Amino acid sequence: MHIKIIGAGLAGSECAYQLAQKGHQVELHEMRPAKMTAAHQKLTGKKAEKGEMTAAEKIKMMDTNADGVMSADEHAAGAKMMFEKMDTDHDSYLTKAEMKAGHEKFMHRKAASSGAVRPAD
Repeated sequence: MHIKIIGAGLAGSECAYQLAQKGHQVELHEMRPAKMTAAHQKLTGKKAEKGEMTAAEKIKMMDTNADGVMSADEHAAGAKMMFEKMDTDHDSYLTKAEMKAGHEKFMHRKAASSGAVRPAD
């Protein structure tokens, strides 16, 4: 079955993952970055900025064989890669500081590659 999900945030992404695990073809649709939401600000404490990677873009990045479906193995490998990059002291735990620094580094790289100018925090 081919299923379209509107909204590739946390709930939409989890729904897509669970449906894909059950063998369904899943297509995610996301409005960002064309339109930013108040939900992003409420969750992160800051306004969304142009150039930030959407959940759908993150999923697409982890879809290493580009078949349009993220497998459990692709998800695990992507999560492990991000964790290892953020765990700067290599103690197998992420502190709030490591998470913040890792996110900022990733977002800065994304903004630079898209040509977006990121204001200082």
